[in-house]
Amino acid sequence: MLFQIHIEAMAIVDTMWSLYRQADSEIPTDVIFRVKEKDSEKTGEVWAHRLLLAGSSPVFRKQFFGPMKEEQEVIEIQDTTVEAFTVMINFMYRAPAVSFTILQNCPQKLCEILNISERYQVVSLTGIGKECLQKLNITSQNMMFTAATAKNYAVFE
Repeated sequence: MLFQIHIEAMAIVDTMWSLYRQADSEIPTDVIFRVKEKDSEKTGEVWAHRLLLAGSSPVFRKQFFGPMKEEQEVIEIQDTTVEAFTVMINFMYRAPAVSFTILQNCPQKLCEILNISERYQVVSLTGIGKECLQKLNITSQNMMFTAATAKNYAVFE
């Protein structure tokens, strides 16, 4: 006699992991990033799961599971903005098969997103950031700001 068991479950790839970043999650986050913005007093916190980030980024994989892994619950992040770091984490937590667009028309913010995605080797987000920069509409109103931003981020193409 065969028994069939019906279980409400789904494949890992179909899981909406972003739901587990909420405060009342059944699977609580295990790392807090305290982002301290450069040249500013502004700080912000981003909560996440080490295992999920490690699966998306070789830098996080080494940071959390390498031979010299970081074990503290709060990790300070510098040389970026809260917004750029949050965009990267949101990208990593995006729903499966859902396209991701960066809703920015500011060259500095785009460069910050590109910079942080390259720093953590989130290749797909780096590609999106580069594409957004290439399509950036340069006008007489934003030309000087764009040129100054390009000079500050001269390491990019």
